Amino acid sequence: MGKHQHFLSETAVWATEAEFVTPSGKITSGKGTSKITIEGDRIINHSTDQS
Repeated sequence: MGKHQHFLSETAVWATEAEFVTPSGKITSGKGTSKITIEGDRIINHSTDQS
């Protein structure tokens, strides 16, 4: 078995999909990307909407 790394151990770009539901039941979908970067002890999420 190969070496395991934490998924935040290096910069990565993730495709994201989400659904949001309002209290009245309306569903809104969204698509985008999230670029996760590590700067010292900080984790930074740069998200971009592609809906």
